[in-house]
Amino acid sequence: MKRTPVFVIALLLSLWSADLIGGYTTPNTGVNWTLDSLVVYSGGTLTGSFPNYTLNDTLSVAQNDRLTIRAGSVISVAQGTGKGFTVFGILRAIGTTTDTIVVKGVVSTAGSHRGFRFDDTSVDSLCLLSYCRIQDAVDAVYCFNSNTRITNTLFTNNSSNGVRCYGASPTISYCTFVENRQSAITANVGCSPIIEHNVFARNNSQNTSARNQIAIGGQGTNNPIIRDNEIYNQSYYRAGGISLATLTSSDVCNAIVENNYIHDNSFGIVIQGLSAGGTLHPIIRHNRIENNRINPDSMNSGSGIEIYTGGHTHDTLLT
Repeated sequence: MKRTPVFVIALLLSLWSADLIGGYTTPNTGVNWTLDSLVVYSGGTLTGSFPNYTLNDTLSVAQNDRLTIRAGSVISVAQGTGKGFTVFGILRAIGTTTDTIVVKGVVSTAGSHRGFRFDDTSVDSLCLLSYCRIQDAVDAVYCFNSNTRITNTLFTNNSSNGVRCYGASPTISYCTFVENRQSAITANVGCSPIIEHNVFARNNSQNTSARNQIAIGGQGTNNPIIRDNEIYNQSYYRAGGISLATLTSSDVCNAIVENNYIHDNSFGIVIQGLSAGGTLHPIIRHNRIENNRINPDSMNSGSGIEIYTGGHTHDTLLT
């Protein structure tokens, strides 16, 4: 049998590992980085000068470091699902009403880059996205066991979600989610986000299957607050408004859904206990829910509030 030399195997493993890690990670020395300083030190991972930059690979902010993105910056991310920002420390991207921070793909195709990932070591109280526009990503923002604040930000043309939460409880307020290919916000496995004062319009634009603009559950304990939002579609007839779900008997969803205007979707709110059911104690109050019947298939849509369970759904409060 022909044997591959050990040094060749070592070289291949080295190249494979380098490809996985890629990009640039700040040195974890407590430095407050800017995009311009990263252009100098990142070895080509970030290029350009204010206001226009190109991110050519993954840029990671180490646990003890901070990245501040200046208002008016425009960051074009090279094509590749692994390319984007990973935050283990602090990231502050604070634009203004006149100088938005834009993060987009070099190729303006949904899913052309990874967007932002806030990891579990990121500093929740200091991480902030405000007055940004994030587009063309897979998940524009992925919160992994992190509680990032996101305000006044536009999410559009992302192939999966505007914001995806896993074990995370971010505060998402005064944002606009429009024309994302799947859900606007997905939260699962121990998430209690606060979602308030946002506009959700025409999400699930791929329209290939029923999918809600806000999808909560169904694993772990998920207790979101969803209030004072407008959620509508009008364009994609398979898109629903809000779903609250549990998957197994140990799962819990005690959501508060209040003061929302939910209209012109395939359906308004779905409360769904799958299989063994789980514990669903949602409070749904003071919402305006109307004309959620845009799907021509009246057997599978057209409800304002639908409660469906394979087990027991307990104590749903509707007022």
